[in-house]
Amino acid sequence: MTVFMAISAITAFLLSGYVLLRIIDLKGELGLNTGVRAAISFSLGLGAISLQMFLYSLASIPFGFYSVSAPWVIIAGALLLYSIRKRPQKAASSIEKTGPGLFDVILSVVILSQAAYALVYALALPLAGWDAWFIWFLKGRAFFVDRTVSNGFLTNGLYAYDHPEYPLLIPLSIAWVYTAIGHVSETAAKAIFPLQFYSMLAVFYYFTKRLWGRRAGLVFTALLSLTPIVLIHSGGFPVKIGVLYVGDFVGHADLTIAVYFLSACAFFYLYTQEGRTPQVILSGLFLALGAWTKNEGLAFAALGFLGILIYLMTEKKGWWLKAAIIAAVLMLFIAPWSVYKTGLGLKSEYTGNMGLSVFFGNIGRIKLVLTRMVEYMFGYIALYNFTWWLYAASFIFNLRGLARKPLLILNAMLLSQLAVYVLIYVISPNDINWLIQTSLDRVLLHLTPLSMLIAAVNLKEVLGENGRQ
Repeated sequence: MTVFMAISAITAFLLSGYVLLRIIDLKGELGLNTGVRAAISFSLGLGAISLQMFLYSLASIPFGFYSVSAPWVIIAGALLLYSIRKRPQKAASSIEKTGPGLFDVILSVVILSQAAYALVYALALPLAGWDAWFIWFLKGRAFFVDRTVSNGFLTNGLYAYDHPEYPLLIPLSIAWVYTAIGHVSETAAKAIFPLQFYSMLAVFYYFTKRLWGRRAGLVFTALLSLTPIVLIHSGGFPVKIGVLYVGDFVGHADLTIAVYFLSACAFFYLYTQEGRTPQVILSGLFLALGAWTKNEGLAFAALGFLGILIYLMTEKKGWWLKAAIIAAVLMLFIAPWSVYKTGLGLKSEYTGNMGLSVFFGNIGRIKLVLTRMVEYMFGYIALYNFTWWLYAASFIFNLRGLARKPLLILNAMLLSQLAVYVLIYVISPNDINWLIQTSLDRVLLHLTPLSMLIAAVNLKEVLGENGRQ
């Protein structure tokens, strides 16, 4: 029964995400196949279900399986009937029509084996990570028991160490799985994370395939699937690798935010190339979901919205409506929680350190932070493979193309977010060496898939169609 209800919980994520995706792409302009549609729907569904549960809490509606799932079932059914009556148009595609070769098959096996490993290994072992349990899963358990987002729990000083000011996408998604199965099961809730890994790979392959064709899509997606730091957060390893103190980080929110950063930039870039409105709206939605996942996502959402706005303003007409829609989506996912936690007096540990006096007082940290960041990115191959080397090399090879607006915006978003992380380390009230040791690997995970996406764009511009083979 637990397995059946856990599958029902996952199905609700898929249905709610399907509803959002169909509303955005009512005419079927994105040209998504079933697998990619399911992957995107799952990522969107985590945000939809968790926001719904938070709004239920504000309205004093207790969590229940049918009260949460029924609206999505009804809306999804109506959209399915609509899609049957009006078949969506297929988006134009320049992808080659030839069948896969032996090399393509080998790459596909690599990707699928990594996804299968993550799912099997994640479900085979109990929850292990300290942050996974004390920051994310403990909140999920409390919200499930209380059947609401409880003021008493969030303001209880006994639980101050679990960062009650953090956004709630992950804890409420976990609480939804518990609500569906009727009891606490960390193993069932852990399934969320390898499924996010699948979502990441599907979106990345969809992007690179549309950008450059099937072969390039498989090559880059296989490289991403083999990146150790991504697998550690998706399924876990039996032993620790590199500088990490354990090999299992399943249950942290860092993989989730990496998926949203990647997806937001992928659909923004596709919009700059193909000009389909659902692409840029979807990009804005993923920015919003990143902000609803971790506080770091707020900075990326602001940077991303600014980049999108700058690009949209170059269009002759209709840009303001797209910008307004994206702004409304961002406010929907950011404003309710921001107002709520402010009302409860929940503040980040960095709030009191935002002044210039703290920054200039700790400015000596910048050299250490930058040195360690470069060391991690380019020296810790055991964690990041050659991802950052590929990004740096492609950046140099494509210096001429960097001034082109879409690519300039993508690089600005990545590098600006890295600058934000440097600033956070500089103003942190914690011991800087301890903070770097316990968080820098996860912070860089946020941007690792995005760096590979930009590398794919760079190499496509340098090599052109002749580089496909």
